[in-house]
Amino acid sequence: MNHFMSNLLDNELSASGVVETGDDELRQLQDIFSALSRAARKIFTISFIFAIVAYLFSYTFEEKYTSVAQVMLDTRVINNPEYTPFVSGLPTSLTSLESELEVLRSTDLIENVVLRLGLQNDPEFSDTSASGITLSPIKLLRKLKNSIIGAFSDDGDPLTADDIDKLMFEDTIERVAEASQVEQVGAISAVFKIQFTSANRNKAAAIANALAEEYLSRQTSEKQKILDRSQGWLSERTDHLHETLIQLSEKLESHTIESPFSPEEYATIKATRLISERKLNVMNNQLSELDGNIAKVIAYFEDGLLSEAAGLLSSIAQNNGEPLDVQQLDIEEEIERLQTERSRQADLIAPLAANVDNLRASQALQVKHDADARRIEHEIVVTETIYQNFLSQLSLRTQKDEYLDSDGRIIEFARPQKNSSEPKRKFFFLVAFLLAAISGCMMVVWHELFNTRLRTIREYEEMMGQPLTAVMPEGAIKSTLISSFLKKASTFDYKLIHFGHILQSNIEDEFAALSNEGLIGELDEPNELYGGSAATIDPKLTVGSKEQSDDESIGSCMIVAGVSASLMDGQSSALLVLASSFAASGKRTLILDCDLWNSPYASLSKPNGGELDKLKSNPQFVKRMIVPSRQKRLDILPAMAVEPKSREHEEWVKYLFSDNAKLMLPPLIETYDVIILDIPPILTVRNSASLIRLANSVVLFLRWNNTQHSTIHNLARTLSDVETVPSSVVATRVDPRS
Repeated sequence: MNHFMSNLLDNELSASGVVETGDDELRQLQDIFSALSRAARKIFTISFIFAIVAYLFSYTFEEKYTSVAQVMLDTRVINNPEYTPFVSGLPTSLTSLESELEVLRSTDLIENVVLRLGLQNDPEFSDTSASGITLSPIKLLRKLKNSIIGAFSDDGDPLTADDIDKLMFEDTIERVAEASQVEQVGAISAVFKIQFTSANRNKAAAIANALAEEYLSRQTSEKQKILDRSQGWLSERTDHLHETLIQLSEKLESHTIESPFSPEEYATIKATRLISERKLNVMNNQLSELDGNIAKVIAYFEDGLLSEAAGLLSSIAQNNGEPLDVQQLDIEEEIERLQTERSRQADLIAPLAANVDNLRASQALQVKHDADARRIEHEIVVTETIYQNFLSQLSLRTQKDEYLDSDGRIIEFARPQKNSSEPKRKFFFLVAFLLAAISGCMMVVWHELFNTRLRTIREYEEMMGQPLTAVMPEGAIKSTLISSFLKKASTFDYKLIHFGHILQSNIEDEFAALSNEGLIGELDEPNELYGGSAATIDPKLTVGSKEQSDDESIGSCMIVAGVSASLMDGQSSALLVLASSFAASGKRTLILDCDLWNSPYASLSKPNGGELDKLKSNPQFVKRMIVPSRQKRLDILPAMAVEPKSREHEEWVKYLFSDNAKLMLPPLIETYDVIILDIPPILTVRNSASLIRLANSVVLFLRWNNTQHSTIHNLARTLSDVETVPSSVVATRVDPRS
């Protein structure tokens, strides 16, 4: 487990696998992925707990049972239009199936079921004031509607009992409709599933079956209506055809009586017409021949061809059986005689032609009368055929309403269910888990997108402009670390020991480099260095001295200042670990506590009064204030534990931030190899930045995933005011799981 956390910490802080610095978008995606990986276990745990709570909460809901009935439409087509007025089967087209689905969902069908079963009196559907826990938006809106609707009608008049009954009846229909569900089984299947949910399992099955039966009975009633309409039309049409037949028969009989001629008379007229027409044709031919001869004779006579004229006249007389003497023939007299004959012939033809016309008219009148009779007879035949057909249809439909089917059937009746269908506890569990997990992931992503805290080496180095020196993990630090150390010098966690060694090594390397460059030398005259005069102190006041260790070399003292931005950054704990590391390496080490407000070593300070005056008069008195720790070569100079905001506290603050405070260092430098200044947070106590000048090495402690970018800017500005650049930057309280 420790190895796993160490890998997470290394990957997080070293930006392992992160793209180059310039690719901000991919780097941000990498940060989001890392954050989700770190929070995965926490998100899963919280989501699982939330799902368990939701699952247990579902037991507070009312249990409901769902029963299912299935109806199948008869899609078989019956090709017998004489037996039924329409095709009884329904085609399996999307339009027809969708239409039947809407019929099954219709409010009128539900209304009939409500009336038939008396559901308007059932408390489950009619009690509008029913209370209970519900998460349904529809039910919540209904409760809200019922709570704000007053007892007034639309026109402002008080509601009557009938109005209230109607409203409750409509509300019952609405509730039953919400509790029912109709679905089509398959895409083009003619099977429909009718579901109903109720708190009573038997009621759910009864209502589901009632809805299915009501649908089938409604189909039958619609067919009954169609049959009644068709039978009414057939009956009315048959009566009309019967009356028409009677009228046509009467008309035919009357027409027969009104015939112009009898068959014998019509035959006589027809024969007489034929004889007269033949005689008329002969007389017309004779008249035409006579006219031609007269014209020729006149032409010969006028041309002077008398012999030809006489010959023609003789030939005409001979044909008529009246021979003429050509010698005594008077041509003009003969022409006149022929013309007289022609007039007599024409007079005989005129009455004969008139008689023929009369006979033709009489015959046409009889033909027209016979045609009308045949037309009436044809109408009688056609009408009688239709009448017989309609009469047979009407006789076939008689009593057929007792045997009508509904073009469908119930293939599965609803049965009471043993197990409840609501609430769906597994569904509650899964939905709650997914919602919590998604919400957790969104919160993590949101936090990453808008996060302005330092969390990676890259961010530390970009903000501070220098490499990150060390990392102090959060898991290894306890709130009682300092107090436990003061009571009993116990071994630190291996992570803290590793942190102390790294930070110590970095400080020593930097100090050695400064010494080689001549920036730090032997402090043989520390009083002159700090502007004070030489002073002596009783050796009994000395806690420890460099000269007491024969195996230790005497060199320059390292003064390390610990700086942080605010409280709870882990600075004091980190400095204690650093001091312990120095002491363990054989160096006389002193922790100089400068925090007069929140001193972690307040329990070591036991003021008797007058310490500040003694210190001002003799800087060597500072050695009397040192408290040895339980670890060898590690001492602590705690801040004076005086009451904050008191006069004595103000005097100590004034002295600590004055130039006289430098006089404390020469006596300490003579005794210790390392002096660690535990400076108050410089953004909380602004004057504490002046103490940084006392150190030759400054370690900046910044809390991981807590220090804001704006805090870094303010901190950098404060350090710039005292012309200080941190020699080491440390990330404290690092927890890769957060």
